[in-house]
Amino acid sequence: MARPIARRASTRRIQLLVVLVLGLFTLLLLRAAYLGTVRSSWLSAKADSQHLIRVNEPAERGAMMSTDGLFLAMDTPTVQIIADGRYVKNALRTTDRLVAVLGGSPKRREKLLSDLSARKAYVVVAPNASLRDARVLKRMKIDGIVYRRNSKRTYPLGAVAGQVLGFTNLETRAGVEGLEARLNTRLTGRDGGFTEVQDMRLGQTVRILNERKSVAGQSVELTIHADIQKQVEEVLAATRTKYKAKSAMAIIMDPNNGRIVAMASVPRMNANNRATLDVTASQVRAITDPYEPGSVFKVVTVAGALEEGLTTPSTMYTVPAKFPFEFEGRTRYITDAHKRESAEDMTTTDILQRSSNVGTILISQRLQKRDKLRYWMDRFGFGQKTGIDLNNESDGDLPKTPWDDGRRYNIPFGQGLTATMLQQTRAYAAIANGGLLVTPHVVAAIDGRASAVPSPKRIISTRTAAQLTGIMRTVVEASTGTGGLAQIANYQVAGKTGTSQKVINKRYSDKHFQASFIGFVPAKNPKLVIAVMIDDPSPNGGPHTAAEVAAPAFQTIGDYALGRLGIAP
Repeated sequence: MARPIARRASTRRIQLLVVLVLGLFTLLLLRAAYLGTVRSSWLSAKADSQHLIRVNEPAERGAMMSTDGLFLAMDTPTVQIIADGRYVKNALRTTDRLVAVLGGSPKRREKLLSDLSARKAYVVVAPNASLRDARVLKRMKIDGIVYRRNSKRTYPLGAVAGQVLGFTNLETRAGVEGLEARLNTRLTGRDGGFTEVQDMRLGQTVRILNERKSVAGQSVELTIHADIQKQVEEVLAATRTKYKAKSAMAIIMDPNNGRIVAMASVPRMNANNRATLDVTASQVRAITDPYEPGSVFKVVTVAGALEEGLTTPSTMYTVPAKFPFEFEGRTRYITDAHKRESAEDMTTTDILQRSSNVGTILISQRLQKRDKLRYWMDRFGFGQKTGIDLNNESDGDLPKTPWDDGRRYNIPFGQGLTATMLQQTRAYAAIANGGLLVTPHVVAAIDGRASAVPSPKRIISTRTAAQLTGIMRTVVEASTGTGGLAQIANYQVAGKTGTSQKVINKRYSDKHFQASFIGFVPAKNPKLVIAVMIDDPSPNGGPHTAAEVAAPAFQTIGDYALGRLGIAP
């Protein structure tokens, strides 16, 4: 009896086991059906999300071109190379292969190896690799490496117009200095993007989702002539080196419309070389750094007196060897740079031609009697911005009246006030163009549309402008003029020298100077006004006056620009 009972118990256990197996199998089938139908879309999305990479596609930043058709700033295509350490099979071998193509310091190699060995999911191997390097690496078919399109800002002519152009932030790509900052919203464009579904094991993109096209920034045409700009920078650099000067700057402007042909300062700045970028050299010093103009300012004093009818080119003055005045309880004296032992009779023309400080004071006294001295300085734009389309322009410093005796007598010949080189250049342009104060500008057009420029404002009569031009021609042409070395073969030049003493420890120095020459050419029908300033030439003695160091630089720059632009004598 025992065996049948045991046999029946065993049969029941087998039957129960079969029922349990069938039940589990049925549940698995139902689960599979559920996942394959009801939850299939959710699971698919979940699987995709594990490999989704949202990619921002930066818009191409607008290019900046010179008026002679050369690219000054542009975006260059690059490739961003990214590694996913989870799918890198051999960290050491992968690191060696990447570094062999892309290069990098030992420290950079060590960091890359560490990141890949730690199996980090997102490692930027190279933010801006060249297209060539990316092609080489792609042929190697390295596991876990992904390639994305990118771009970087480059300046094809290097340092040419570096300060005017400025530069961008390497990470945000936003403008930081110069026109890159000023026109940032116009240059930036609108970013695009898409979502990549990737198989990291294969290093391949499976499909693209939610694609949005980028929109390029606007292109900008400048008034800057790249070839002339380059020549100006080279002349300034050579002059600075020759005279061991601290710095130098220059401007070339069309006096008839305010278009800046060149605007330069040295030391130069090359935004392509970020590792050695000197931010102290990034400013457009011709608009940011005011200084005492010295004798180039005398033409403003004389212009006011001519316009007021208080003097003429031939009016005679008895000019003493030194001019006494009381200041801070002491009798002080102003003399001419070219010392004289006794009084001399000089005309207004002689006073400017020989750059007499004392003679300029005598002319200014006539204006001061009418309370018109500062009025004319203000009318020529001093103490106020020119309105140029660049950031960080300085107003300069034209002191408010009443002036003490020190200022009443030294401001007329260019001491006791400060002005930017651009303010001075614009003042000379008003004489060159027949009496109109123009608005300087460096942007000619944006996306083919000409930039709006304020209309010129008349500040002196054509007659006064012509009289001043005649006087300034003698500065260059006459044997007693201070600007003889500014002469340009076959052209008539009108201009003025200025050698100002630098203020060191609150006192005017007898060893440190700023040498300037500003002039326009051709004198009868001016097409260019050119300003040059050499800061602290020959600080240990030697040539340092405007006649010696600034006038020759003017001549070299002017001769090249006239020929390059095809301007007839």
